Amino acid sequence: IAKYADTLDVYNSGNNVHPSCFICQVYRLFTLPQSEDLEELLQILDASTSAKVRCAGVLYVRFVVPPQKLWEKLEENLFDEQELKYLDGDKQVTTTIQEYVENLLIKDKYYNTPLPRIPVKVRQQLEKELAPLAQFRKRMAAMQKALPKKVSGTAVE
Repeated sequence: IAKYADTLDVYNSGNNVHPSCFICQVYRLFTLPQSEDLEELLQILDASTSAKVRCAGVLYVRFVVPPQKLWEKLEENLFDEQELKYLDGDKQVTTTIQEYVENLLIKDKYYNTPLPRIPVKVRQQLEKELAPLAQFRKRMAAMQKALPKKVSGTAVE
């Protein structure tokens, strides 16, 4: 996935017929024997250093996990600041895993492809959980600036 996927779109740029390498790899996750054991698959995907591999795993989870359990499965990814770079048409987009996951939870479509429906009650609960995230992120960024950086070779008292 990391080697061949250049876009996170469902189709290759310029057409709506040929699926992208990324979406083919998400489909491939459906066919793996481990796909029955979601926890094992999530551990494999979380161990990946590639943001695109992790996005494929998150998109897979969004498709297969019942809406009531989405928050439970994706919550830790909402604080993942790993940088994500991909092509959207002709332009290079830089974002983070946390923004990608948040968009999957909020939006009904993924690049004009419908995602599984989230019931109104579950959507309201997700929106309630997602509302304070922007403020948490600002506070975290401010704390990281305020705290002293680690200096290698410094003795610990």
